[in-house]
Amino acid sequence: MFGGINPRHAPVPWLPLPFLLSGPLALAAAHLLLATQATAVVGSYRATATIAVTHLLILGAVVATMMGALYQMLPVIFVAEAASGRLGLVQGALYTAGWLTMVVGFLRGAPGLLAVGGTSVVLAVLLFFVIIGGILRTATQWDTPGWYLLTSLAMLVVTIGVGLTFALDWRFGWFPIPPHLLAIHVHLGGIGWLTLLVMGVSYRLVPMFAIAPAPPGLLARANLGAFVGLLIGLVALLCLDARRWAIAVIAWGLAAAVGIYLFDMAQLYRVRRRRYDLTLLTMWGALTCLAIAALMGALWSTGVPARWFGATAWLSAYVYIAIAGWCVLAICAQLIKIVPFLIWLHRYGRGMGRGPVPLLKDLLPQRAAIAAIVTYATGFVLTATGLLASRPTIVRVGASCAAAGAVGLFGVLLRVLMPHHRSSRAPEHQAARKTQAISETGD
Repeated sequence: MFGGINPRHAPVPWLPLPFLLSGPLALAAAHLLLATQATAVVGSYRATATIAVTHLLILGAVVATMMGALYQMLPVIFVAEAASGRLGLVQGALYTAGWLTMVVGFLRGAPGLLAVGGTSVVLAVLLFFVIIGGILRTATQWDTPGWYLLTSLAMLVVTIGVGLTFALDWRFGWFPIPPHLLAIHVHLGGIGWLTLLVMGVSYRLVPMFAIAPAPPGLLARANLGAFVGLLIGLVALLCLDARRWAIAVIAWGLAAAVGIYLFDMAQLYRVRRRRYDLTLLTMWGALTCLAIAALMGALWSTGVPARWFGATAWLSAYVYIAIAGWCVLAICAQLIKIVPFLIWLHRYGRGMGRGPVPLLKDLLPQRAAIAAIVTYATGFVLTATGLLASRPTIVRVGASCAAAGAVGLFGVLLRVLMPHHRSSRAPEHQAARKTQAISETGD
């Protein structure tokens, strides 16, 4: 896909890079906060510390990174013109200020700060849609990944609207927010926005990285319709505080829809022509976390786990596995390919044939990348175990380890930005090397 990229479809690197680089830093900050607030988080899923960590993970680590990825990927997926760089930086600054203010507001229990931060995030998201709308107006290609992305963006609007309503309600006390209403916000954001977004991106990137034919679009699009219909049904039942069996039917339906997506990904892995590498292994870990999270959500709807686990232990582990496992590991798998390619294309793409250039794989420090992701994954497993077992000590150790891995990932991305030694190959070999370098986006 990237091999035939038109310069008009490639954003200036200083637009997506601030988003992509801030993600690992926010991920590290979220886990450091989790380590220091482990007792409070283990104590209650409604504690202000728990909510602060959750929003720092989602808004700071996941959503910010995905915004940067979309600035880079949407022009390529839809074969459209790149986004406005300056307007995107304004949007990024407004968004960052908003989620930082929200996190501080949660930690201090300050409804005023929460309302201001939430409003800033909403304005930033609206500006994001203005920029994205400019890209989509020039779109010339619509396919399965595109429909997933458009649906997820629509869900983002609803999620932000519900979240702002809750934030203002905390400030003005319009109505109580029981757990079943809080679950609406969580699942709209976790399934409707983040999961569908990552699925859409993976339907484009995984076939490219694995060098495999794209799966049939009919099944994937039908599954998208199932996701949307089931999610609407879940929201309606939660609003009505319906009986457990009705919610369980929807929950297991969503788990089945996840299973269909996992089947598509398994087919891609089965027919791949590329050996397993760090990207494919990391994505495999993300898919495993998605399967676990879907099963945990469906089981909880039946009430069976409540016989052995408390609500805080199960729900905290469920949300953490979905966000820090599924979403974050999928993002990590993409970052270690996308960022090197973005830098390579900007720095060397137009100089092919004029002199030696490094290969794409030369830009990424492989050992450091492996160490960072393994460290993060180890910390993630420990943290999830500690949350499920209600053991603050295990959570502290695991979160500290995950934070170290996130910092390591940030260091890896910084090294990608540094100048690299150019190849000593003669210019006449550059055409062949360009083909090899571009093919390495799928290595």
